[in-house]
Amino acid sequence: MMERGERGEGEEEKEGGERGGEREGSGERRGRKRGGWVGEEREELEEREEREELEEREELEEREELEEREELEEREELEERWEREELEEREELEEREELEERWEREELEERWERRARS
Repeated sequence: MMERGERGEGEEEKEGGERGGEREGSGERRGRKRGGWVGEEREELEEREEREELEEREELEEREELEEREELEEREELEERWEREELEEREELEEREELEERWEREELEERWERRARS
């Protein structure tokens, strides 16, 4: 006969007896649910938050890069327009100067012709 708390041959001691072992398993699940699952859920939540923060940072960087590219393109377009306008103004100025020179030559020629006739 075995006394209470002694193990028989080939039997393992279970905490709280046979039913206690079952409870331990249930408790283990409860504990896992309370500690482990909650920990895993917390970990998953933290990972998701980190991913979301990373995505937000990436989106912000992309928007900033896009804005910078757009600003750069606008500046380049403005510079090109200013250069075209400046070129047009120079061409107009050259045309005016050529016209003035031609008018001055024609006026001089007319004076010489009048002098030559008189």
